[in-house]
Amino acid sequence: MAFLHEVSSEEMAQAIERLAEDNALLALTIRYQGRWVTFRTRAIASHADTIWVEMPKTDHLPSPCEFTKDLQVGVAFSAVHRKYVFRATVVGLEVYRIEEGVEATALKLRGKDSARKVERRLNGRVDLSVDENTRATLWLGGQDAMPSEPGVAAPVWSGRVINLSAGGFLVRTSYEAGKYVEVGDIVGVQIAFDGNENTPPVDAQIRHCARDGEMALIGVQFLETDETPSNTSGIMEIRRRMAEMAAAQKEAQEAS
Repeated sequence: MAFLHEVSSEEMAQAIERLAEDNALLALTIRYQGRWVTFRTRAIASHADTIWVEMPKTDHLPSPCEFTKDLQVGVAFSAVHRKYVFRATVVGLEVYRIEEGVEATALKLRGKDSARKVERRLNGRVDLSVDENTRATLWLGGQDAMPSEPGVAAPVWSGRVINLSAGGFLVRTSYEAGKYVEVGDIVGVQIAFDGNENTPPVDAQIRHCARDGEMALIGVQFLETDETPSNTSGIMEIRRRMAEMAAAQKEAQEAS
């Protein structure tokens, strides 16, 4: 289970400094053609509220994608066994001197407002048996990109929820989904508890994906921000139903 907690400016500055010193990996997330896309890159340097990163590669996208000035970017990275997330604004491109005789074109980002860290907890997970028909549906691009007519260009996958926590869930779904999504991808998800009506769509992120025979096991983490009240209310609804399910399981165990 995972929770997002506010981070002090001092802690965030220290984490960013270590990130740059280690030339560490980070993920940048932006809106692209109505959906969320994530790019992998590396930190080059940082100073105060500014960070320089290697220019992300975008040649795998179907049409050009530019990191234009004032573009809002989601940034995520890991440091000292914690994951940090924050919002930043693109300042522009800048030739950065790495060392004597070595220069690189860097993407310059500014701002670490609303910085949060992911705290994980090992308890609070609800394991679901094969008799419980709780299913999840997911698609690329977040809740706002939910396809009205699923198809080849806008695939939607569904499968049985294996376990669920306040921070996310594990779903067993088609092997095709496992080949299509990647760790870090932003997806929209809905959950139908034991055959009941779907919960509202919410944003989530792929955290891990593994083959399971002819199927795939995909783990997702809910994404919570102050900017999307509807997303937060949807997550709260999922947690409410999860709590009801956990209470019912406990009652059944005590009665047996």
